[in-house]
Amino acid sequence: MTWRKFNVSVLLCLLLALQGFAAPCDSNPCENNGECVVTSASEYSCICPSNFAGIRCNLPPPTVSCGEESIEVSIDKRIVIEQGLADDTNNVYFKGASGCNAEDRNGAYHLSVAARFGECGFQVLQRENSYMFKQQVVWNMISTSVERPTVLVDITCNYTRNYAVLAGPIIPTVNKVDFQTSYGVFTVQMELYRNQQFSEDAKFGRQLVIPIEQEVCVEQSLINVMPDHLVLSLLRCWASTVSDGTGDVHELISEKCASDPTALVMSNGQNDTARFCFTMFKWRESMNSVYLHCMVNVCNVTAYPEFCQCQSERKKRNAPMTSERQRRDSTMVSTGLITIVPKGTVIFADPGLNEAVLGTAESPLIPGSNPVDGGGSNSTVLIAVGVVLVTALIVLGVVIAVYVSHRRTNMKKKQRKRGKLAEIVNRRRHLPVA
Repeated sequence: MTWRKFNVSVLLCLLLALQGFAAPCDSNPCENNGECVVTSASEYSCICPSNFAGIRCNLPPPTVSCGEESIEVSIDKRIVIEQGLADDTNNVYFKGASGCNAEDRNGAYHLSVAARFGECGFQVLQRENSYMFKQQVVWNMISTSVERPTVLVDITCNYTRNYAVLAGPIIPTVNKVDFQTSYGVFTVQMELYRNQQFSEDAKFGRQLVIPIEQEVCVEQSLINVMPDHLVLSLLRCWASTVSDGTGDVHELISEKCASDPTALVMSNGQNDTARFCFTMFKWRESMNSVYLHCMVNVCNVTAYPEFCQCQSERKKRNAPMTSERQRRDSTMVSTGLITIVPKGTVIFADPGLNEAVLGTAESPLIPGSNPVDGGGSNSTVLIAVGVVLVTALIVLGVVIAVYVSHRRTNMKKKQRKRGKLAEIVNRRRHLPVA
């Protein structure tokens, strides 16, 4: 048998052998027009159209909602389970921010980040007239020592709206005050939230930039262990343009009752916590930035039940509590500065985008304006421009002087040459003729 015939026989045998085995994609495992790609002799991968996901393209894809108030992500749990990964909300989170993990919502992993889009590891990319927010949702067993995250969804949200900037890290807003009462020394703290859930992730940061029509919920609580007969009452809450509570003022709570039309008192004078919510507005033209204040009172609900809570005008007149006792058992708690911005403003929390690019929370840039760093920077720029101009003039003067000197030297040389030529000509003229 020749070598050529041997090669042909081997190829025929191989072809016959291969006919007995089906290729991974022969059974069309990818549904809904998914493209099957062979990755090994027995494995495949499906490239799914945009409206399907999963190993076989038979599951709904993750959804990303780029809203004004938050970015919401929802991922069908089956996408994780069919990959052999553990079904645990603690293992699904925004990449690099394990504290921003998912919650179980109707058979799906749900993740959310509020309007401070610089949180939870979101990257902010500046464009000409817009800002892009990018992040990934990953699965990773964070209890292990080695982090090998599996990417579940890539997030890209584009915003072309107004913006404001939070300078510095996000720190929960907590203001505490110790005060002496006739019942002892107590500590009261104020915290601000974005909604009526009063959850940890809904807390406002210390750098307060709040859009108009944003709900603001206020919680006052006594840290001390309280006897059953003592409760915390909000006597008055208001916004002011001056840190001590003066200046232009807007009343939110008066005499333990709501005075602002948007204010909703949720609990007051019932236990050691008082809560109310209101909608942020620019109540006066001068109130671009405000401080929030509350006068709180430790009240004996057993001895003075009608004084501790909101009452009708008739009951208010008959309340036995004296103003002196009210003053002695009360204190003021304040927070701020709160910068009020237009509705739909995108609020960044990335320090890298602060003063160098966008301005500051206290003085956000107006859309369409040129970013500047303030009066000090402008002066520095003017001085620098002046120095450059003076230097340029000096250099120009030196160049001109060198040019003039060089030209004068050349002219003198030419004159000397002409003089010598004239002298030679004259000599030749006076030579005797042979």
